Amino acid sequence: MSSTSYAAIQPELRSDESVLWTGQPQRKVILRQLVTPTSLFINGIVLSYLISRAWTMWHLGYVTPMFLLLVLVAILQYALCGRIVYNAWRRGRTHYAATNKRVMVLNVGSTRKITDMYFAKLDSVSLSVRADGIGTIKFSPGPSDQANWWRRICRSAQWTDVDFSMLIFYDIKDARIVHQLIEDQRQQSLKMDSADGTT
Repeated sequence: MSSTSYAAIQPELRSDESVLWTGQPQRKVILRQLVTPTSLFINGIVLSYLISRAWTMWHLGYVTPMFLLLVLVAILQYALCGRIVYNAWRRGRTHYAATNKRVMVLNVGSTRKITDMYFAKLDSVSLSVRADGIGTIKFSPGPSDQANWWRRICRSAQWTDVDFSMLIFYDIKDARIVHQLIEDQRQQSLKMDSADGTT
């Protein structure tokens, strides 16, 4: 359990809630996801070409085209490196929690944004995990919440390829253990709800 995430989540807890697990997205997977050998290779070719063209234009006295090429080089570098910096910044401000009642994603920045769902409303919980144990857990809502859920997904496409405000636990350590913990709690919550419905 992450003490940083626990402290961040604490104000959002209700009086009848207890925290089962807290965590954050792992930062070490950023480069693997965002920078591929192909992107580095293409970036290197384009960068060397643009710089050589700018150098040639400088010697020929074409200052304006040279300046435009250098601006293009800066944009290209920002597109590659800016994604990494922004992604790392978002990961450091994203906290995950599973309580005895619900799962939560908290984004802390200039404002605090919390996305949560009670176990009884979850239709399914899916897991994808790598060999090192780091994985992603996705939560699908029940049929009544489906329309709003998909509308939010369509609206939230970002240039970082990952939306940390969605109800998804991205790149967490020991993902299989956390997934099992959440599944057990979800099943328990469903049993309690069905027992309440029959009485």
